[in-house]
Amino acid sequence: AAELRQKIGCINIVKGDYAKAQAVLIECITDQKEEYGDASPLLFTTLYNLGVCLHHMQRHELSLSTFLKALDSLNSTKDDIRIGYVQFWIGKEYHEILDYSRPIGM
Repeated sequence: AAELRQKIGCINIVKGDYAKAQAVLIECITDQKEEYGDASPLLFTTLYNLGVCLHHMQRHELSLSTFLKALDSLNSTKDDIRIGYVQFWIGKEYHEILDYSRPIGM
């Protein structure tokens, strides 16, 4: 069920239906945590996709928080490629947040 929800969430991100994608991905995370705790095999992927979804919704603070959780879920792995993807998005969100919080002319 979690894999199917993951796919449905991704399809909705591609379609641009971010609210629906967000709802499906949050349900997926909740189900995974209930079943596996923090050891869910899909937790990283779902958090990553939720972060992308929130980014497209212009919810940069939530997106950043979600990407930090995704990075935390990778702490026990040596998956440099996934860690690099998440670090890219974390930097992107920091950039978005800082640019919009500065007064004009600064």
